[in-house]
Amino acid sequence: MESNGITSQLTKLLNFVFESSNDICAIVNSKLIIEWINEPAYENIFGYENLIGTRIIDKVHPDDIQYLANELRNINRKKKGRIALRIKTKNEEYIWIELGIHIFESISGDVKFFLIGRDISENKNLERKLKESEEIYRIFIEKSHDFILIIGNQGLIEQVNQSSFQEILGFSNDDLISKDIFNIIHPNFHKTIRNLLKEESEYPNKEIILLDKKGHNVHVEIKGTTYNNSIGEKKVLIAARNISMRKETEKKLLSSEKKISEALDRSEFYKDLFSHDINNILQTILTTTEISLLKIKNGSKNDEIIGLLEDIINQVQRGSNLIDNVRMLSKIESNAPLLKKMDIVQILKDAIKFIKTSYSQDIDIQLELQESLFFSYANELLLEAFENLLINSIKHNDNSKIKILIRISSEKQNNKLYIRIEFHDNGKGIEDNRKSKIFSRIISKEKSLERIGLGLSLVKKIIDTYNGKIWVENKVRDDYSKGSKFIILLPEI
Repeated sequence: MESNGITSQLTKLLNFVFESSNDICAIVNSKLIIEWINEPAYENIFGYENLIGTRIIDKVHPDDIQYLANELRNINRKKKGRIALRIKTKNEEYIWIELGIHIFESISGDVKFFLIGRDISENKNLERKLKESEEIYRIFIEKSHDFILIIGNQGLIEQVNQSSFQEILGFSNDDLISKDIFNIIHPNFHKTIRNLLKEESEYPNKEIILLDKKGHNVHVEIKGTTYNNSIGEKKVLIAARNISMRKETEKKLLSSEKKISEALDRSEFYKDLFSHDINNILQTILTTTEISLLKIKNGSKNDEIIGLLEDIINQVQRGSNLIDNVRMLSKIESNAPLLKKMDIVQILKDAIKFIKTSYSQDIDIQLELQESLFFSYANELLLEAFENLLINSIKHNDNSKIKILIRISSEKQNNKLYIRIEFHDNGKGIEDNRKSKIFSRIISKEKSLERIGLGLSLVKKIIDTYNGKIWVENKVRDDYSKGSKFIILLPEI
């Protein structure tokens, strides 16, 4: 009697536990017919008022029936198991239920299934959304035109979006996964990447160069961040955008801007050059004309007057030559100059003759030759260069007697023969801090606004076209005030 009392109490206790449980508890026979179920739980979850006597399989989602049959066969062997499937509610909706199944035999020896079920719809929805997010992430990564990399803390590549790396850099997954990130980074940017890998937060944007499979440069802009994975390991996520086309466009734009700037500079240069030399020519014509008029008034001989008129004609011809030379210089700027073998000594003699007929000052020009013949590839502009050097020596000389020594010799540099032409003068000289600037256009701060060095800028442009060199030194070492020494080197032939 006491045993029956205890059994009765346990039964009541179990019924209380089952009736109070939020989980579904049920006993199902071998034909999957429900024999017992805790009504409060199934009514709360499924909405049905009575399921006893119904087949559980009739409530299972059609797509899960075969799955249920397969799992029950496995559970028959193990006597217990756990499955998740969809079961229809009273509202004709399916919800996910996780079932724990235990097989036992009744007193009569029949096989029974004891089921404990829990609604996991919310978990399944979260799982579905997570899978959708992962799929969207995967598609985004794979379809992205950017390079996406995940790097371990040892600098090894763990994941990439293969499509971008294959298409742009030519690498497959096997080429990259578990390989050192520095294999695809240009050496100049190894330090940059090492510093980034040490960061503990989001990386600032950086421009670096990647190397494709053939070793060619690919300009990219990178942005990255660090994170810890599920087991606390530090990872680095880097997104790199190909900016090679942008860089090429920037390069072309800079080149275009440079060409425009150079064109404007050339235009200004030609304007200055023309006004500079034309002024010299006109001044010479004016002076010669005035002298001619005085001689005519004084009844001078015709031969003297004719000589002066010839000088005027020469100046007019020089003006015409200047126009031709400016035109030629313009062509030099845009095309390779047409050069021919020229007698350097004869060109110097022509320049000296022009200076002596153009200036009335006391000018002594001496020509010293190591040899009688020197030849180089040049053109008619070389005469303009020599004349400008001589004019420069005269203009910047306050002595009553202007002395210019021109010395020509041969010189060998780096196994190449050059003609060395030195112009020594006794002028004002050039301060050391101005020596590097005199071959470009400079405006003096004097009230006269006289243009200093314009002729010299022309000289340098001309000499450069012959693959020559020009520079200036003091005539007397460490004392610029004793005069200047201009040196030209021209390739000798």
